[in-house]
Amino acid sequence: MVISGIELAWVPRLIAIRFLVKMKQRYTGWLLMSLAVMLLGAGCGTGGNAQPAPDEFAPRAPLPSCGTTRATGPNPLSSELFPQGVIDCLIAGRNGQGAEYVLTVFTTDGDPITLYYRVQPGTEDAEVFVDSSEDRYGGGWQHRTCRVVELSADALNLCRSSG
Repeated sequence: MVISGIELAWVPRLIAIRFLVKMKQRYTGWLLMSLAVMLLGAGCGTGGNAQPAPDEFAPRAPLPSCGTTRATGPNPLSSELFPQGVIDCLIAGRNGQGAEYVLTVFTTDGDPITLYYRVQPGTEDAEVFVDSSEDRYGGGWQHRTCRVVELSADALNLCRSSG
């Protein structure tokens, strides 16, 4: 049977197509937003250059701790990063069983950089492991040893910066 030029057999198909078009219009925005959130989430992670620790870091001998400090901003003073109690602890560690101090500072973009300062008994060296693998514009690990005759905030900060 034909009504207004449309065969009746096509009517259920036209209704189904119209329903699908309306559903597409109603949910397209939601689907696109969900897809965008999933794609953005896939790009998030632990940082731009996350890398495993170097071979020297993992097997290092455990040392007594002088504590952990997190800087409060991107440009703290040396005295804020190395309170006198930490310096005293590192000096005692140098004269005793060694010591380790963990410090986290932040870049101007807010990315964390964690530093592990270590002193061993009977030596004037300070060892520094720098973990900047979470820094999206730099990154990686560095390991250096500096001769620091007199432990101080400025000397330790200089050791971190040299190299």
